Amino acid sequence: MNTFWLKVAGVGVLVVAVLIVGSKFMGGEKTDKPVQEETSTRAASANVYEQDARDHELLNAPIQLAPNEVPPIEADVNNESVQQEPVSIPLPEFAKLNEAQLVEVEKLWELAETSFKIGRKPMVTFGNCVRYARQIIQGFPNTEYAIRAKRMLNEIVEMRDRYKEQYHITDEELDMGAFQ
Repeated sequence: MNTFWLKVAGVGVLVVAVLIVGSKFMGGEKTDKPVQEETSTRAASANVYEQDARDHELLNAPIQLAPNEVPPIEADVNNESVQQEPVSIPLPEFAKLNEAQLVEVEKLWELAETSFKIGRKPMVTFGNCVRYARQIIQGFPNTEYAIRAKRMLNEIVEMRDRYKEQYHITDEELDMGAFQ
């Protein structure tokens, strides 16, 4: 049996081992760059999680009627300024959903919200987010989820104006009516 190739492989392994051991002893100063990179990566990932939490709060904020832009009326009575009592804003009324519809719309909403958070990441698009939001708006009009989906589409358009043309988002899809 020819042992020549076996000897060549053994010498190669020995050379690699010598190089590794030699670099450990003769490597010079130890730098802290890998530790700094690790901490900066942790800081960046914390920012990603914080952004996701802010997105969740923004998209799931309670829906309210938009306040009237009329300033309070002041009347001069004997040089005293009397201000009108603030009127409480009534809570909006939405269409009622049965259990099956509620499960379906919540599933679509979770998909849309997750797609929105993922769409913020580099090299990812908002395509799925827009598709799920449209399904909610078309399938469940006059519901709280439709307003949330419109709020989400408004956030996407506010990020970059070109997204409106890119995803063919219409003004009707962005119109939240009297809601915030």
